[in-house]
Formats: sequence, structure tokens, C-alpha cells
Amino acid sequence: MSVSAIIGSPENRRRRRRTGDRVLVEAAEEGDGAPHMKTRPRKTQPWDIRRKPAVYPPLPPLPAEWSFAPADDSVAAAQPPPQLKSE
Repeated sequence: MSVSAIIGSPENRRRRRRTGDRVLVEAAEEGDGAPHMKTRPRKTQPWDIRRKPAVYPPLPPLPAEWSFAPADDSVAAAQPPPQLKSE
């Protein structure tokens, strides 16, 4: 195999530069959900097009034992953990 076959001859490189070869990268043009959107069912019926998202009742409040961790670790280290009731 010749060197020009591996890296190309100067004539080929000039021609390639002149024509403006482009590299098509499909992953950069399609998002992660694009393949799924191609195959999902389409809403064609008027009743289906006008349909609104489901509305669910609000969630109940969290129990008193559950709490969010503070963003600052020094505050969490200064406070002792809550005592659990043992039966």
C-alpha cells in the first residue's frame, strides 16, 4: 500500500478543500427523544387533539419525621439526629 493511498495525494486534498467536504453527524442533529418521536402514534382525531393532560389530586403532606437535609453540612453536624420512638 502506498503512502498516498493512506493520507491522500496533494491533488485529492486540494479537491477536497475546494468542494468543502462535510461530515454528517446524526447524533448532533437529533436529540435523544428524536428516534422515539418518529414511531409514536399521532393524534389525528379531534377529541384526541383537544384532550388535556390528566389532573391528579395533590399528594398528602409528608410525615413530621421526614425533613429536607440542610444545604450546609456544618449545620447538620451541629444538630444531633432526632430520637426515634422505640416500642
